[in-house]
Amino acid sequence: MGKLYDVDEKILLAELDKGEFNKATEGNFTQLFIEILSAYDILKNEKYYNVAKSISDRLMEVDPNAAYLLINKLQLIKRKRALTEKEKFMSYPIFNKYCRTTHGVIS
Repeated sequence: MGKLYDVDEKILLAELDKGEFNKATEGNFTQLFIEILSAYDILKNEKYYNVAKSISDRLMEVDPNAAYLLINKLQLIKRKRALTEKEKFMSYPIFNKYCRTTHGVIS
């Protein structure tokens, strides 16, 4: 992770609101999400969690069926609390599609 500057949360969120979230920018915003969430993990500063959540929410609007966006969202939630049964259920299709081999379930 590069150097993360301490910026006011309101400024970060206002700048994100100006951002154009679409298929063309999805990859860049996903990378930003990962970097901001990593900053939260290191610093435990709530503003980074809030910014990561905002990015995740906006990305889910672009492509609500993207498996990696759902995984990112669930990882974000898991940092604050245990997943609900409904949230766990949401991950099952991803597990079934990506985590099974021809020899059975990867453990």
